Amino acid sequence: MLVHCTRITKRAFNYFFIFTLLVLGSCSSSKKVYKIGVDPTWFPLEIANKEPYILAFSHELLQKIGHLKSCEFQRIAFSWDDLLDAVGKEQCQAILSSLEPYVFNKEKYQFSENFLNTGPVLVMRDTAKKSEVDHLYEKEIAVFSQNDEQILMQKYPDALPRTYDSLPMALVDLSTGAIDGVLMDYLRALSYVTDIYAGQLKIASMPLNHSGIKLVTTQGQQKHLVRLFNEGLKELKQSGEYEALLKKWKLG
Repeated sequence: MLVHCTRITKRAFNYFFIFTLLVLGSCSSSKKVYKIGVDPTWFPLEIANKEPYILAFSHELLQKIGHLKSCEFQRIAFSWDDLLDAVGKEQCQAILSSLEPYVFNKEKYQFSENFLNTGPVLVMRDTAKKSEVDHLYEKEIAVFSQNDEQILMQKYPDALPRTYDSLPMALVDLSTGAIDGVLMDYLRALSYVTDIYAGQLKIASMPLNHSGIKLVTTQGQQKHLVRLFNEGLKELKQSGEYEALLKKWKLG
């Protein structure tokens, strides 16, 4: 009788052990894992030594979206010139990139919403009033290319663009009152107004175009990945966690 009970107990234990393995296996496999390619230099962006901040921000953002959407993102480092090939050759499911969603790029790739805007912003003196920013009537604004001038005139047709070759010189002229504003990309503007020109200059506008860093994958593939990334990003913005992350990593 004792032997029979022992056999039953051992058999029950074996069943329990197998059942536990199956449960654990199903739990671990239920979380989808996505490999995301990243170039830590963020080339070709000019980001004023903010590479580590953007890297940390993107890592924590992916973690939070993964938690919200019950998936996991694993980052894989690639050099900038291998990044597009990596997703094309399916070495990863998607990449983080500043690639612009032009029509010819959309034929090959799918793009998420920006998770970090990098477009041009208007920098003005810290004393500039909102009415000045909204209209810029006959205000002299420094630009550095014809493309900058076109962007400025589309948003502020009454402004007076003034072409500069040197960003530091334009900022000196702005701080001394020789001109009224400077059009420059967001990340470099952020570095200047929080460092050298803290308390003197400020970012006075939202980015004037849709340039930014986003999740990119091949066209026709991973549609669900782009969708869940956008959904997670939207949820983080609605909860206020997104803004908190920007401030934490000095990008807000």
